[in-house]
Amino acid sequence: MQVHAVHRARRRRSAPTLGMGHQSAATPATRALPGGSPTPMPAAPAPHIPGTWTSPGRVGGEWTPDLMRAQYDATSLLNSIDWTQRDIVIWVPGTSNHSTHPDFEKAVRSSWGNGGVSLSRMEYEASWNMRPSVATGVATLKLVLAGIAAHGGNHRVMLAGESQGAWIIGEAAADPLLRPVIDRAILMGHPFVAAHHYDAGQDPDIVEVNHRGDQVATPIRGNVDNAFDAMLAIHQLQVWKLPAVVAAVAQNPIHGWMLLMSAIRALPGAKLLLRNPHDYGKQMTGAVEFLRSGRFNDGRDAALRSIDTSLMPASA
Repeated sequence: MQVHAVHRARRRRSAPTLGMGHQSAATPATRALPGGSPTPMPAAPAPHIPGTWTSPGRVGGEWTPDLMRAQYDATSLLNSIDWTQRDIVIWVPGTSNHSTHPDFEKAVRSSWGNGGVSLSRMEYEASWNMRPSVATGVATLKLVLAGIAAHGGNHRVMLAGESQGAWIIGEAAADPLLRPVIDRAILMGHPFVAAHHYDAGQDPDIVEVNHRGDQVATPIRGNVDNAFDAMLAIHQLQVWKLPAVVAAVAQNPIHGWMLLMSAIRALPGAKLLLRNPHDYGKQMTGAVEFLRSGRFNDGRDAALRSIDTSLMPASA
């Protein structure tokens, strides 16, 4: 493992750098606030996204990133890293979340009890306006990884996220030019519609954890595009798309059942009685242990990387 880590660090030095004109990721454009705290200036010019760029999902539509926002958020995250620490841990939140999961943060502080870690959260749109939100999130994380590589130093870089955050990490990690920057990553509640998955041994340093019954991770039958758009219509309360929702549920009755259970869990007091399969709070301690040591929470080698992923197989 030590030889592997050294090799990874050497490759990281030649990873792509941020496309910020004449500035490097080590010295992003900032302005000083009272007290000397650096805050990123509005991004200009638009950055070049390092590595390769493909659609981050299995569905069609316009997956166009907001490059100005991506640079701003990436610069902000890079400014938040404590570069004196050996280990850099980045949390990428899920949809409608803009904070680090409290159980994850607690586990990080406990696992690295003697210091040596810098924990940061990646800010991005994280909305149900999914196509621009995911695309911009992937662009942001790619710029962050390139910025870490440009900064240099003997750091270990570890990523964790859930739901839309897991999707973003999975797509950034699939880029062969940026993958060497990442030492380990864990994806919880990884959406089925993501373009890349890691639940079948594709990468020994990336764990994908999906609960049985998690609608987000459950395979979709029939037309994936229609089902995806129907899901967005439900969450965005687009009632005029009800016929499309009905058609999607007809093709995916298991998803219809999961939607019903989700509605029941929203009732007062129901959360105390019904477990939410998309809640990964109990996996946070094991997730952090994997990031720190490479071993998953049941003590087995990381090659056995997923739990409860034997979901209903998809069919055309």
